[in-house]
Amino acid sequence: MSKPFTAWDERALELAVEEVTHGLTRDARDELFARISPGDLEPLEQSAAALNLAGLGQLETPPAALLRRLEADARAHFGPAAKPPATPFHTAEARRPRRWLLAATGWLVAAGLLAAFLLRNLPERAQDSATRRELLVASAPDLVRADWVASADPLAGGVSGDVVWSSARQEGYMRFRDIAQNDPQRNQYQLWIFDQTRDEWEAKPIDGGVFDIGRGAEVVVPIDAKLEVRQAALFAVTLEPPGGVVVSRREHMLATATP
Repeated sequence: MSKPFTAWDERALELAVEEVTHGLTRDARDELFARISPGDLEPLEQSAAALNLAGLGQLETPPAALLRRLEADARAHFGPAAKPPATPFHTAEARRPRRWLLAATGWLVAAGLLAAFLLRNLPERAQDSATRRELLVASAPDLVRADWVASADPLAGGVSGDVVWSSARQEGYMRFRDIAQNDPQRNQYQLWIFDQTRDEWEAKPIDGGVFDIGRGAEVVVPIDAKLEVRQAALFAVTLEPPGGVVVSRREHMLATATP
């Protein structure tokens, strides 16, 4: 039976990341497999391969907030009896990086790899949208980001925030500040994505999903695109009847974001 990732000691984790990113010497590999079984490496190797294909060389350094949230999620999921997350999840201020983190490429690969691996193995309840957004920002080489601009509609208020999207992963998130809480029984927010590779793209945007806004200073909402988005030229949020609409009359266009 394989040993869970969270049960590995710090040395095993360090050796495992080195093995899947750069390769170990024979002696180091023997040391690694004295601590874990070869089969334990498979999920980590799969994550490394997937991230490499996605263009890990262009990763940004994952923000400290992401690392702290991942650590908190792991602690909440695995309980007080679990061992603390391994060294790569501590910020630079907390402890000095080890030698395998000193090379820029090694750091990018290891940080993105470990963040993705841990997040993939967390339960759905721990996979909050804010964490997933930060992971996407840290690891998607084709990421586009745009700030929301409030319209002149009185219902728009002072909405601000941003939207991030990766066409390669068909994944994105909206972040809002100062957006009014809605009553789902009366109306709901709906996202529209204008993909300029499609025919009549200005008249027929892609439905990006219906969503509600509760209380909170900052809200992160996952995008639920109903069709493939190849090249987003504009994101727009409207206020629609409950359940959303197929074609918006655009009576209440509250905010737009242009990449």
